Amino acid sequence: MASRNLHALLPHATPGPSEITNSNLPELTLGTQMSSFHSPPPSPRQQQQQQGGPRRPSGFTVPSGLASRMTSASTQSSEPIRTPADGGSRRTSRNGLLGDDTPKAAGGRIDVSDEEVPSATELSNSRLSGIWDEPASAASGGDGKGDKEGKRGKKGQLTLREQEKAADRLEKENFNLKLKVHFLEERLAEMSPEQIDAALKQNINLKIEVQSRGMELKKQKKLILELEKTVDRLQKATGRERERKLEEELRELREQLRRRAGGKGVEGGADKVLAEKYAEVNVRNEQLEQALEEAQSALEENVRELERQRTLGDLPAGRGREGRMKEQLEARILQLEEAVERLEVEREEQAAELDRGEEVRDRLEDELEQVRLELEELTRRREVELADRSESRAEMEEEREGRERLHDMCNNLRDQLASTQIELERKERECDEMEEELAGRDEQKQEELYRVEENWRSELEAANARVEKLQDVVAQREQEAKESQDRLEALEADFRDLHNRFDEEVDLWAGDKEKMELELSERDEELKAANEDVQKYGERVQELEEELDSQAREFEALEEQLRALEREKAEAEEMHEQVVAALKDKMAQQRNELEDVQELYEEARQTLLEAKEKIDELEAKIEDLEAALDEEKHGGQTLRIEQDKWEQERREMEEHWGRVVADKDLVNDRLRSQLRDTEARLTQKEDDLAALESSLSETRKLSESRTSDQFAMQLELDRVKRDLQRCEADLERVRKELDKREDVIRERENVIAGLHATNRDISSQLAAMTQTKLNLSDKLDVEQQARKSAETDRETYRSRVNDLESRTSKSERSLISNEQRFREQIAERNTLLMTIFNYMEEILGVDKSSHKSGQPDPKPFTNFPSFHEKLMARLKSVSQIQLDFDRRCKEAEARFSDRMADLKKQLDLRWKQIDRFETTLKGATEAKAKWRKQYSAKEGELEAIRASNAELMNQVNAMKKGTSESPSELRALSARAVNAEKQLAVLQNRLRAAEEAAMHANENKGMTESKFAARVREYEAREKASAEKIKRERQGAKEMEATLRGQIDQLRTQQEQTDRRLSQLREIKETGPLVSTSPRLR
Repeated sequence: MASRNLHALLPHATPGPSEITNSNLPELTLGTQMSSFHSPPPSPRQQQQQQGGPRRPSGFTVPSGLASRMTSASTQSSEPIRTPADGGSRRTSRNGLLGDDTPKAAGGRIDVSDEEVPSATELSNSRLSGIWDEPASAASGGDGKGDKEGKRGKKGQLTLREQEKAADRLEKENFNLKLKVHFLEERLAEMSPEQIDAALKQNINLKIEVQSRGMELKKQKKLILELEKTVDRLQKATGRERERKLEEELRELREQLRRRAGGKGVEGGADKVLAEKYAEVNVRNEQLEQALEEAQSALEENVRELERQRTLGDLPAGRGREGRMKEQLEARILQLEEAVERLEVEREEQAAELDRGEEVRDRLEDELEQVRLELEELTRRREVELADRSESRAEMEEEREGRERLHDMCNNLRDQLASTQIELERKERECDEMEEELAGRDEQKQEELYRVEENWRSELEAANARVEKLQDVVAQREQEAKESQDRLEALEADFRDLHNRFDEEVDLWAGDKEKMELELSERDEELKAANEDVQKYGERVQELEEELDSQAREFEALEEQLRALEREKAEAEEMHEQVVAALKDKMAQQRNELEDVQELYEEARQTLLEAKEKIDELEAKIEDLEAALDEEKHGGQTLRIEQDKWEQERREMEEHWGRVVADKDLVNDRLRSQLRDTEARLTQKEDDLAALESSLSETRKLSESRTSDQFAMQLELDRVKRDLQRCEADLERVRKELDKREDVIRERENVIAGLHATNRDISSQLAAMTQTKLNLSDKLDVEQQARKSAETDRETYRSRVNDLESRTSKSERSLISNEQRFREQIAERNTLLMTIFNYMEEILGVDKSSHKSGQPDPKPFTNFPSFHEKLMARLKSVSQIQLDFDRRCKEAEARFSDRMADLKKQLDLRWKQIDRFETTLKGATEAKAKWRKQYSAKEGELEAIRASNAELMNQVNAMKKGTSESPSELRALSARAVNAEKQLAVLQNRLRAAEEAAMHANENKGMTESKFAARVREYEAREKASAEKIKRERQGAKEMEATLRGQIDQLRTQQEQTDRRLSQLREIKETGPLVSTSPRLR
């Protein structure tokens, strides 16, 4: 249907005699010539070139398709478009990119071989590098703007608005270049074969020069790699491990000196000297690391400059850009000279740092010598003091060992000094080698810059010669055009003469009126038939316009579907980001909970250790008390009471710690279940990522039919692969963290089991002690009975003495024996009291008051009352210690009970938050599945629309091949289709850019979350109260609110940009019918 309509319109769309035929027109597409974008005004350099270049011939007319486009886009001036001074020609390749200069075939078509045309990826890379790295090469860019955009390109991140500006600028420049190529191809068509051969030779020479520059760039890249290797070697040679070893050795030396010094001033001075030395060594290492980082940054700048040179070498050699390239080379030479100066300054700084290092080494040697002399003086003083005081041999041996340790320290310091000297010498050698390498590379770079400058000068001279030749040719063509105009004026004069003659003949034919009337009637009938044909053609035109309107409506529907797909994709991505953020929050919460549990476990372990120590002390006290009660009668009841009390306290503590351990076990079980849940969710996320990757691979397979879309999709796939790799790395890191947490939990379980074992051991020991105590009580009862029996015997002996006074000898012997027995009992009592007293001194320490007064300790056999008072005072202090211990135990129990209550409340709140998050996650997964179904359906519809679009393009191409009389309308229709496709590609690229911006925002969000987690750990380590935790949570909420507001602002700006793009698309759609109907208007 469409082909019949176009065939019907062909007679009306034939070009005039003054227009250019289809054989002289190149294959131009208006894919990048958007109707809403106007060509920018020419730069001052372009105006100079246009003023110096030739004018277009007066008899030349632009093709209809280009004329309608030029009339709507050219707003800069009313002057005719001037042809560029460059002699090369370019044409559009299949990708819409511009290729190199190619010769024309015999049939008027440009023949381009696959070897001469660069690949699409190379051209796009060079174009992209020209956009981001060399913004000064744009047609409307100024110097200051170029500098700013160059700085932004170094950072590697541009906003969407800046990317749109760059794309608009490139599209405008592309349109101007296509116009230039069109006129240059016309000139080449009018040239002689000799001039075409000369242009081909120049093109070949230019290609050879480009290849030579590529080789030079490869050499420079090799030099850069060598420089990077030397920098890595220098970084490895910094000796960080050696510094760590030195730090450990210095720390050990300090501890030994502190232990040895005992607060003495001289050795404290030596410690200060060592600390100062260590600080100086650290400062020196930091300076060396800073110098290495500066050298590395300079090398990275050189790499970027070389890549910029490579992009400059890939650009075409035209006259309009030769001046800019020359300026860029001069600026590059200046930058390299500045870099060389900076490297020389850095080399001088490194030499100065080496001198300072030598000075530091000399100072260290002097200080070491001073320390050695001081140590020798100290040893002499010690020996004199020891000789004067005549101390014991053990103290002399200790002093000798101390001297040996000091000698060992001196030897270690000498070894460290020798190692530092060796390292300084090695670093000096490396610095000398680096200076030699930098000097050689500076000479090589200067030679290369000189060669590049010579090549560019020769190229500029050749280009100037070509321009002069082309100017001569243009002047000759203008002369021919003037001659043809003179011929036309002569023909017009002849035509006027003929018209006059015709008037005279009409006067003569007035008599033949009847014949003329017959002829007029015949002409009227012919006119009627022609009018009927015109009406038919008008109806046909209306039908075609209706078909065009229907196609426009279909295109609008396609655009609406694309927008809906984009919205669905954005919503799905938002849901995915929300799920990831929620998972990260949950992981952070679990991490905080684990840290809380760790702290609780450490506290419980510390309390258990304290309890164990206290139990040991109590056991010692019990033993002492049992020894004291062996001799006293009435001590058994108090011992039993105290024993019952201690057993009751032990049971209470066992029950308390059993409850604590059970709570910890429950918490560990909950954490294990949470870890299993997180692992399941992580596996689910991995499955989702795999599904996403498969869908991306399917979309990549569908888009392989188009080369331009393939390049864009390749970039998108690379980005998605990087995202997947990053996600996999995050998953690996999370798994490693989970494994570490499980190991820590296992270790804690082992420690808890060990504590249970120790608790059982302690309980068994307590049972044994109670058994021994019972045995001692039995022995005490037996002794008391024996004492009672002895008292009864004594009474009987007294009665016998009263009764048997006559038996004096017997009574004396019995008295002597009784006295001996009493003396033995008193000695035993005294020894028992002395042992009790010694145990009290071991428990409570020596009484300082008696030692200060110089009085010896009282003995029971010399001064029993004072001994008794002192012993009672010690027993009172023991009872006071017991009371203090009870009070502190109660305080600790109250404090831990409050903490456990707070922790339980926090755990309840966390469980509620987890439940809410699980509900939101389920809703998100359901919404995600629904959107995926809709996305797959829309993809099927989009594939069908693309198939129909491909069929329409095939029909247009077939019509284009079959009809050679109206190329302008076919070109306009194909331009509309290509324009729609490229607008779709642009929208997809911008959508990907928006996705990348969202990913960057997520990364920033992850960084803020990690910082927040670090702060939380720091605050919990410092044991701050719950009020500070609440403040931290509020601060975190404010930060999240700020980030969310920033994201909302970004989304609003993106929405405004999409609205602007939609308005531009509507303008293109509205102006499309005007472009297609412009040939009929002509």
